[in-house]
Amino acid sequence: MSNDIIWRYMDLSKFIDLINKKQLFFSRADKFEDPFEGATTVKRIPERRKKMEEMFDNPGPKDIPIEIGGKEVIVGTIEHAEESDRIIKKFREIYFINCWHVNNTESEAMWKLYLKSNEGIAIQTTTDALKANIVDTSNSCIVDKVNYIDYENDVMDYKYNNMSIFFHKRNHFKHENELRVVTPFLHTKVLDEDKEKLVLDEEKQSETFGIHVPIKNISRLIKNVYVSPAAPDWFMEVVESILEKYDIKNEDGAILKPNKSILKNTPYY
Repeated sequence: MSNDIIWRYMDLSKFIDLINKKQLFFSRADKFEDPFEGATTVKRIPERRKKMEEMFDNPGPKDIPIEIGGKEVIVGTIEHAEESDRIIKKFREIYFINCWHVNNTESEAMWKLYLKSNEGIAIQTTTDALKANIVDTSNSCIVDKVNYIDYENDVMDYKYNNMSIFFHKRNHFKHENELRVVTPFLHTKVLDEDKEKLVLDEEKQSETFGIHVPIKNISRLIKNVYVSPAAPDWFMEVVESILEKYDIKNEDGAILKPNKSILKNTPYY
């Protein structure tokens, strides 16, 4: 993957949360608006059904495991092959996603899509800086671009195994040109009957809508900050004071200065 320029558009409150905690927020996969988040393709279904039928050649309940950080965790148990959809949907509760927009310049569409008010900012960085500054203690974070496909006719690339479904979206979202960081996060418990068996704690998991992943060096992650083109003039000074307060520095060691949106440039007639 090339070292692309990437952007994250956000309201001021989310920006302050990021630089104050020095952590990136990851949303649980099933909390995105797109109902196809974590879904597979039509052409994948027969293969999956065949595998499940083969699993039940020997009758009886089957534990469905997932390996995280070298440990095996049971995410659910099914009695019949037809129940496999229930477990696949459960994967959406154990994977968390942080999204970026790939573009060499600002996107007017992204400003409108991701800001709830005029008082927002966009962080500019690179894929290399993002990967270098994520604290990945379990060595399980994957950073890659989203593949936009036809879920009715195309075949999904499964190079990341269970996580692969989260690096695909329908063609209708191609304008987002998205890059994602995806990581699993599980609340687990030990079964009383078998002290060696870890299982998903479904109650705690259902209550975890998002997680925060630490950043090694926030100043090295953030290359530039741009102020929304719709923001009032005084807002630039607010962002400047916030960058100074949280000691966000540029590559020369000076306090980073926010940039006016290019979309506010004066037109020539």
